[in-house]
Amino acid sequence: MSGSLESHYAPRAGVVLTEPHEAVQRVEALRAQGLRAGVLGPASLSLPGDVQRFDVPGEPAQAARVLYARLREADEQGHDVLVACLPAASGLGIAVRDRLSRAAAPRNS
Repeated sequence: MSGSLESHYAPRAGVVLTEPHEAVQRVEALRAQGLRAGVLGPASLSLPGDVQRFDVPGEPAQAARVLYARLREADEQGHDVLVACLPAASGLGIAVRDRLSRAAAPRNS
């Protein structure tokens, strides 16, 4: 059934879930491993200038509307991995967290 597979929403790039305050540290660790890493998160998140951000609004309803487009954009840019900032675990934020969890799920190739 569509949407029921754990990795149904998975982009080609790997996805690492994190709280927003840990995003920079996660990106730097991945880049130190030689990976091309970008951030999927709100514009309010302060990032080093050379880190590509794929803006996902902090407001969950808006985030839900643009999430898949941002994942596709990141794939088109050739990132190895995306650090995805998790929204608050309440209201529509729960649904966005679920979508991100599915994007981060291991895939059977």
